[in-house]
Amino acid sequence: MLSSTQYLYKSNLSLINESAPAGFVKPKIQFEAHRLEDGCLHRQPPTKNNDRLSGYEVIWIKSGSGSFLVDMEKYDIRDNMLYLLSPGQRHLFKPNEGMQGYRICFSDEFLYMSGGQTTQFLSENQRVKSLNLPVLEISREIQNDIEEIVKAMIREYATNFQFRSDILKGLLRILMVYFSRKFEFHETSGSKCADSELFENFKSLIRKNILIKKTVSEYARDLAVTPCYLSEVVKKASGFTASYHIQQGIIHEAKRRAICLGESMKEIAYYLGFNDIAHFSKFFKNQAGINFSEFKKTIA
Repeated sequence: MLSSTQYLYKSNLSLINESAPAGFVKPKIQFEAHRLEDGCLHRQPPTKNNDRLSGYEVIWIKSGSGSFLVDMEKYDIRDNMLYLLSPGQRHLFKPNEGMQGYRICFSDEFLYMSGGQTTQFLSENQRVKSLNLPVLEISREIQNDIEEIVKAMIREYATNFQFRSDILKGLLRILMVYFSRKFEFHETSGSKCADSELFENFKSLIRKNILIKKTVSEYARDLAVTPCYLSEVVKKASGFTASYHIQQGIIHEAKRRAICLGESMKEIAYYLGFNDIAHFSKFFKNQAGINFSEFKKTIA
């Protein structure tokens, strides 16, 4: 079993080994399902191993309170809310005592192998992808249905029977159908899909290269498009300019180092390539809407 710290920060999904006839080896599949009250999510101090999520996480809070810190944005937790976390995100979960609910983790590969168009809404639906933390309020009409599916997942995950992953994939597909209905999933045209893919690739490159690339032209070159075209696509997809997303990438990294590593403004400024600490201070205030010292107080 993974430690609670690994659950929270690394999201290294455990591997399901099928029970199968001797000599027959099935591929290992990434999936987990747990009850929150069993301790799969605990309040933990930030560590240097606060890696980005490698897969998807569905966290359903049936009852309880607390907060989420997702990509340095804070969200309050409420009863009967379901939170969707995507690959590449960082999150810090701060539950209060007595929380009840469920947590499901699965890789992109496992989602894909679940089959069906509706299973792709997490990775393709632009309404989902435009939100930093997509949230579903579970209505009473479907609460019992969804809970039965999740409980079946937990029971099946706890076994080591043959065809376990096949059953889990089927259950995940059914769960995705409920989610896609809630998000009113619709197909997008080919051109929109191409632009959406460009936008997502742009955001992915920012996460990977924010320390060494800080201009629109550098990212446009990597994506084999002109800076003007990239800016146009990003503006249409998000409502913000390409340079805004780059600037926010810098701010997110600055906040992460302040929260997770406890670094000073001088240390962060130097790490991010700012030679003038006053310049960084002004940049942080303009982009974050709060000065650095005030931000540090909010996370103390």
